[in-house]
Amino acid sequence: MHFHLLVLKRKSIKNVLMMIMETHQDHSNEHREFMPLPAHPPPKRDDTIFSWMKKLANANECPMKVMFAYVTNRARERGFLEALHLLTRVPIETISMMDNEFRDEFWKYPKQCPFKECDYTTRKKTSIIKHLNKKHWN
Repeated sequence: MHFHLLVLKRKSIKNVLMMIMETHQDHSNEHREFMPLPAHPPPKRDDTIFSWMKKLANANECPMKVMFAYVTNRARERGFLEALHLLTRVPIETISMMDNEFRDEFWKYPKQCPFKECDYTTRKKTSIIKHLNKKHWN
C-alpha cells in the first residue's frame, strides 16, 4: 500500500494507470489479482456504464481511450461487469442494473464499434479508437 502512495506522489494517476497497463500487456488467461483503480467513485443513480466510465477516466486523470483500453484488457480475463467490479469494488449487482450501451463481449470484436447503437466496422483496430474519439467520446 505504501508503495502505491509513493508512486502517486511522484507521478500523476494517468502515469500510474499507463504503468499498470504496460505491466499487464499479455492477454493470457492466467489468474492475477485486480488492483482497484487509484480513484474509483461509485456510479450515481442516473449514470449509464459509459457515463460512469467517463467519470472514472476523469477521476484518474486519464483520457477515455486509456480507461477504455484498461477496462477492455481486464474484460478479456474476467468479463466486462466483473472487471468493472474488481477495478472499482462496486457490487456487480449495482453495475448490472445500470444501462449498458456496450455490446455483449465487445472485446472479442476489436474491429467493430463496441456501442450497441453503432454499426461501424473497420479493417484496422487503430481505426476503432479514431472512430470512438470522433463519434462517441467527445
